[in-house]
Amino acid sequence: MDRTRRQQIFERLAEGEWEFDDLRHVFGLTVKVLEEDLRHIERSVRTGGQRLIIRSACCEACDFVFKSTAFHPPGRCPSCRDRRISGPWLRIE
Repeated sequence: MDRTRRQQIFERLAEGEWEFDDLRHVFGLTVKVLEEDLRHIERSVRTGGQRLIIRSACCEACDFVFKSTAFHPPGRCPSCRDRRISGPWLRIE
């Protein structure tokens, strides 16, 4: 039986932590589609006693850590205005 894309994403996140953009590129998805999938996965795992953990994005230039737990990375750093943002990272526990 073939697994759905959401099942495949769930399996990757259950195996370890993934950066949002890496997941997006592996599955060839737009930001919007991956966010929809992650919202669905987040609701689904709650019913099984697990949870989707989001580790905040950070600026590579000044180490500013974003307080937002959004699925996608912000466009630029509010502290130094740099665009080199890494994260956020996601996993299932």
